[in-house]
Amino acid sequence: MNVMKKRMGRIGIVIALLFSVFSTGAMASNAENGPVSDEVELITAYEVTENGLVEISKDKYLEIVRENEKREKDQRKGKYMQKKEAQESKKCDEVTIACTGDFFVFSRSGTNSSVLMNSKKEIISQRKYNDTVDNMSWGFISSTMTTYQANISLTIGKKDAITAVIGGSWQQSKMYSDTVTATIRPGYTAWVEFTPYMKNDWGYLEKWNYCAFPSYSEWYTGTKEWVDLYTPTTLSNGQSNGFVTVVARQGKLT
Repeated sequence: MNVMKKRMGRIGIVIALLFSVFSTGAMASNAENGPVSDEVELITAYEVTENGLVEISKDKYLEIVRENEKREKDQRKGKYMQKKEAQESKKCDEVTIACTGDFFVFSRSGTNSSVLMNSKKEIISQRKYNDTVDNMSWGFISSTMTTYQANISLTIGKKDAITAVIGGSWQQSKMYSDTVTATIRPGYTAWVEFTPYMKNDWGYLEKWNYCAFPSYSEWYTGTKEWVDLYTPTTLSNGQSNGFVTVVARQGKLT
């Protein structure tokens, strides 16, 4: 009985020692890279202006984002009612010799010159991890290209119809490029993001067909297609318009 107790005591000591070794190893591993958090923190916000980046308070930036989201929500309601009307029109129902043509007309229902596109927010720099015990100042080289976004595929004929109404520069990509300096806390990974301002135009693309009847010919409306188009905007210095934000997350991100 005493022998059994001694053996059980030795096993308990071994288990305790193994647990201590594994715990110490895990702590050392976590200490190397720091604890990892899923929460991304807003460090600094800048507005892109003709004179360069202008820092604004985090509260002001978040207020602008909230106000823009509210306007977009209200605007979507109006778009929905207009979109319901974009149904296929009645085609030629008489006996025809031929119906040809691929002629498009864009009828704009509304426009908004300045929409903050959170859906197009993107990372525009490399991530930097601060593995020291002090704050680190780092210059992030940042750049991106903003391109148009449409809810449908646009052929050359459709693009020409839109250009005739809103102008010819909407298809051009716009660039933002700058160096952003930020302070990174110990044990944090930081990076830079860009959210563009874009112009929004919406309405119908009407396809017209030329129908030849036995005794006459005439243009008829073929189909109506709903278009919701967002195009890049720029400042006088050529930079893409929008907001630059520096964000960080605790821990080392690969």
